[in-house]
Amino acid sequence: MELNKKNVKDLIEDEIQTMKVLKKPVDKQVKTKKKEALSQLSNIIKQLPSPYSNFINEAYIHNRVPKEYLLSSILYTSTIAIGKTVYTCELGYKNYANSYYIILGSRGDGKSQAINLAVKPITVKENEMSLNYEHAKKNKANDDEEPIRKRFQSLDATPEALERDHFYNQRGIGCNYDEMHDIIGQISDRNSTSGQKYKVLYLKGFNNGIIDVSRKTSESYRIPKTYISLLGGLQKQFTKKLLSGGNLESGLVDRLLFVNLLKDNHQLSSSNMKRKTLNKYNECVNTVIEFSDKNVENEVLINYTQSARARLRHYTQSLLNERKKAEGHIKEYLAKLPIHVHKIAIQIHVLKSSVTSNFRADVELDTIELAIKINEFYKLNFQMMLNELDQPSINKEDVVRLGHKNGATHKEIASVVGHQVPYVSKKKSKLGLQ
Repeated sequence: MELNKKNVKDLIEDEIQTMKVLKKPVDKQVKTKKKEALSQLSNIIKQLPSPYSNFINEAYIHNRVPKEYLLSSILYTSTIAIGKTVYTCELGYKNYANSYYIILGSRGDGKSQAINLAVKPITVKENEMSLNYEHAKKNKANDDEEPIRKRFQSLDATPEALERDHFYNQRGIGCNYDEMHDIIGQISDRNSTSGQKYKVLYLKGFNNGIIDVSRKTSESYRIPKTYISLLGGLQKQFTKKLLSGGNLESGLVDRLLFVNLLKDNHQLSSSNMKRKTLNKYNECVNTVIEFSDKNVENEVLINYTQSARARLRHYTQSLLNERKKAEGHIKEYLAKLPIHVHKIAIQIHVLKSSVTSNFRADVELDTIELAIKINEFYKLNFQMMLNELDQPSINKEDVVRLGHKNGATHKEIASVVGHQVPYVSKKKSKLGLQ
C-alpha cells in the first residue's frame, strides 16, 4: 500500500526504532566486553616493570593519552629496539619479538600522541643516525663506498623502499604509520601492485621468512631472515576494508593485534609528566638498544624455565581446544594466537631486562603469565571489533528512496537521516530521483 506524505516520517522513524531494538543485544555485549577489557588492562599495567607502568599512568593523567594505545606503542617500541638479537625455541616454534599492532579509534583520540611518545627514544637515535649518514656522505671520497643509512623504522615507505631499508638494516625494520587507511586501501585492492607487494612483505616479515629481490634495472638483494614490526593507527570506519580483499584468506588479519579505545580522559591536567618518569623510560629503551648493538651479529637464545614452559604448553593447548569450538573470523584468529603469545613473552622479557640488564636470563613463569594476559587482552579486543562490525545499520539511501517515493520534503527526509538538506539533494541526484 502507498504511504501518505504525512506518515512517511513516522514510518521511517519506526524502522529506525526497530533497528535500535535489534542493536540492543549487540550493544550490551560490546559494553560487557569493554568492561572486561578495562579490567584486563588495569591488571596488565600493574604487572609491568615500574618504569613502564608509571610512564603509561602519567601519560594518561597529564597528556590524556589512552593507556591501551600507549601499551601497544611501548610493546612495538620494544620489538624494534631489540630486533633479531634475541629469540626463543619452544613447543616447535622459533620466534622473534616482532609483532603487528593496530590502534583502532577516531580522529583526535590520541593515536598519534601515543605512538610518538612511545617511540621518542627511537626517534632521537634515528636523528643521530641521520646526521652521521649525512656527514659520511658529505665527506665521502670518490673511490669510497656509498655510506649506508642506518635506521630502526621505515616511515611511509613504498614496498620497494621498505625492502631496501630492511636489507641495509638486517637487525630488523619497523613500519610506523600514524594513519594506515591508504595502505589498507592498497592492500585490500586485488588489482593494486603495490598493495599486493605490501601484503607479501607483511606475511613474510611476520614469520621471519626469506625475501629475494632480483631486478634487471636496479639493485638486487636477499634478506635470508626478515624481521618486520608494525604499528599503525586506523580509523574504525576503515575496519571493514581491512577485512576484505583476501586479507582474511591470506592470514594477514590473523597476524594483527588490535586495540580499541576503552577509556579516554577528558580532564585537563595543570601539570606535566615528571621528568624522572620520562628519563627512566628513555633510559630503559636505550638499554635495550645498547644490548642489541653489542649482539647484532650473534643472536641470543632465551630459554624458558621448566614451570614457564609447562604453563605455555597448557595455555597453547587451551587455545587449540577453543579453536575447535569456534566459528567465523575468531576461529581463524585463534590459529595465530599460539604464535603471538611467544612474541609477546619475548617483548615482556625485554621490558623486564631493560631494568635489570639481564637479557640472557631465562623466561620466568611470571613473564609467561603476563604474556598470556596480554594475549587474551588482544583476543578480546578483536572480538570487540567484530561485534561492532556486526551491529545493524540503517541504509540512508533506502530512507531517501522511501521518502521520495511518498512525497516527503527534503527537510523531512533530512531530519530523519540526521543530515542537512543539501545532503538529501546530493543523494537524490546520485540515485537519479530528481
